[in-house]
Amino acid sequence: MKLGVIGCGNMGSALLHGVLKAGVVTPDEVRVADAGPAAAAAAKRFGVASADNATVVSAPEVVQIWVKPGDAVALLERENFSGKLVVSIVAGLTLARMETVAGPGARVIRVMPNTPAQIGRGA
Repeated sequence: MKLGVIGCGNMGSALLHGVLKAGVVTPDEVRVADAGPAAAAAAKRFGVASADNATVVSAPEVVQIWVKPGDAVALLERENFSGKLVVSIVAGLTLARMETVAGPGARVIRVMPNTPAQIGRGA
């Protein structure tokens, strides 16, 4: 597995679609998780595997977190992101705060997609 994705709502699914369409990864290189039924829907739609958060975080070097800001700190504290590159759309938390709670050696970058990303036309 090369890519883990946690959070498969509207924006997460749009970004996952873009990554797959661009050929950055193939569906068999991706695992997804979501607190609700969105992971199962994304797995079916994109041909990727769904798993729990711990499994999604364990193997890849890159983990994308597309969760609501109120859920981000708890997720970063609960799972072991040490040594991972975490790509986040979380606003309202500093990168320093996210890196601190994510664990030793975690690197966090933020992307700020816009709603046209849902139709492949985002900036």
